[in-house]
Amino acid sequence: MKLVLITIFKILVTITCLYFLHKKFTEIDFQYQFSETFPLVILAATIIFLSHLFIVAFRWRFFVLELDGDLSYAKAAQYVAISSFLSNTPLGLIVGDAYRSLAIQGRKFKLRSAVGSVLLDRYTALLGMCITPSITVILYSMFNLTNPKIVDVTLVLTVFTVSLLIFPFLRKMKSLRSYLVFERLKFFFDYLVQLSLIFYKAHFSIHSALKIHFTTFYVVITSGVITFIFAAAAGTNLGLLNCIIITSFALVAGAIPLSVGGFGVRELSFVGFFEFIYVPLDAAFLITASFSLSFFLASLVGALVWLALSASSLINKR
Repeated sequence: MKLVLITIFKILVTITCLYFLHKKFTEIDFQYQFSETFPLVILAATIIFLSHLFIVAFRWRFFVLELDGDLSYAKAAQYVAISSFLSNTPLGLIVGDAYRSLAIQGRKFKLRSAVGSVLLDRYTALLGMCITPSITVILYSMFNLTNPKIVDVTLVLTVFTVSLLIFPFLRKMKSLRSYLVFERLKFFFDYLVQLSLIFYKAHFSIHSALKIHFTTFYVVITSGVITFIFAAAAGTNLGLLNCIIITSFALVAGAIPLSVGGFGVRELSFVGFFEFIYVPLDAAFLITASFSLSFFLASLVGALVWLALSASSLINKR
């Protein structure tokens, strides 16, 4: 019953966001003429999004192995693809992550550890999304490379980034445990401390740290490249750095489990930020719609993988 109510809530949030987007869209005179190469641009963006699935599988598998699990890269890629598809359905991000956790848990790898691997993967992704815009404050002060209006908003996200950086050092705050009244909260706190220790130890090796953060920055930066490509196709010169920042903000907004697969919230964030730096509304809508379409098309691969695995399982049972 709780899952049904959460799903209904997410659908309502998505509909509300789409309503506001539609309201904005009716205010503009859309005159953009699609070029013959535009489908190729969509295809290129979809391929880049597909590469994200393989990169995320690499990062997630690293955490599974760190938690003493056993998972081949091929299986990790399959589960990440299916999880991506489920996250873009009304079931949402939580069910997508639950699928990954349940898929790898077994006698040798408890559900507690399986969930931990997914949580560490999500934390690393969110950290990368937040750190990337924060770096722009330094770049702006040194080289004046980006829009000052974006820098003002980025300063707010920098504060959030600092709060995220507390997690790896949670083990040094064990005294906080004594202030927790309920045993469940104490149990959860101990669980987070264990995960933070794993994340912290992963940085003892440069090779391990690169595995974690290179994959994350690849996803964030290439997502910004996709926005840049669509902006160029819409005849808007935003600059690559600005596109990476705006995309990071939109991805962070979409990661909040309020709507169906982040859909609606992510798009409204995109359009809002484009308006903030005076991008014409018709171009903002074209970039946002193209980004979302490519993202969704890439996630459909997960549906195909799921169908293939289900068919294979039925054949084996016979």
